[in-house]
Amino acid sequence: MMGRGGYMHRIAVRHGMPVVVLLMFAAVARILTVTETSVRIPVELSLEHDGRCYCHLPASASEAAGRDSVAVLSYDGRPVRFVVLGREHCQYSHILLVTPVDSVAAGEMFRGGRKAEGYMITGTIRLWKVVFSGLYGRIGR
Repeated sequence: MMGRGGYMHRIAVRHGMPVVVLLMFAAVARILTVTETSVRIPVELSLEHDGRCYCHLPASASEAAGRDSVAVLSYDGRPVRFVVLGREHCQYSHILLVTPVDSVAAGEMFRGGRKAEGYMITGTIRLWKVVFSGLYGRIGR
C-alpha cells in the first residue's frame, strides 16, 4: 500500500508541468496587458542658412503634425523643444517650420551640421497591441 507521500508525488509529477506552464502563461498575459511603451516617430531636422529649421515627419504622423509645439528627442535621449511656425503637407510626409525654444540645446543636437535625426513621442500603447500587431502582420503575409 502506497502512503500519502507517494500519492502527492504522483499528482505533482502528473500535473506539475501543466500547472507551471499555465502560471507562466498567466504571468506573461498580465505583463502584456499592464505594461505600456511609448510610440516613437522618427523625425529628421534640417537647418537652413537663414536660421529656419524644418522638421520632416512621416505621412502617418498627422496627429503630431497638428501640434503647436513639438519635442524632439535626440538619440542620446535629450529632448529639444520647438515651436511650430508653419505646416506643409506632402504626399509622403509632413514638413513643419519650427524654431527652437532653447537655441543652445538645438545647437548641440545639430553638432555644427545642417541635419539632425531623432524621434518624437506621440503617446503610449499597451505592449500586447505591439506584440499581436506584429504577429498578425507576419501571419497575414
